[in-house]
Amino acid sequence: MTLLEQRQKKLSYLRHCLLEDRGYSGVSNVFGSRASHGHFLSEREVLASGEMPEINLQVKYGTELFSAQKLYRREKECVYGAIFLTGYAQGRGWSLPLLLYPVVLEGIDLEASYIPLRINISAWRLNPAIRT
Repeated sequence: MTLLEQRQKKLSYLRHCLLEDRGYSGVSNVFGSRASHGHFLSEREVLASGEMPEINLQVKYGTELFSAQKLYRREKECVYGAIFLTGYAQGRGWSLPLLLYPVVLEGIDLEASYIPLRINISAWRLNPAIRT
């Protein structure tokens, strides 16, 4: 297989992956009305980079997120976004993540001082809301 054929095969695969991801609605604007329970967790990326296996949420926020995840499990997906693209268009500011990861919330311990939040780092996908 020539180098050109290898590159065409890779591009075809990536295109297929992107089209497959478009089945999900994605996150088009973290400040928009469709994104609920949005929360910026840190100034540094520690989960998607693999630097830390989990982060600790405040109990109030973690309990609220856990309840919403259980209530809307069929209509909505709880995702963690990384590498944000931001801008200003049509008189409004917007911000959307390039990468999405499924969130893993374990059972809530009401006696704990924090709620552990993990992501499934191997199940990342491109945000289908990004238009090419």
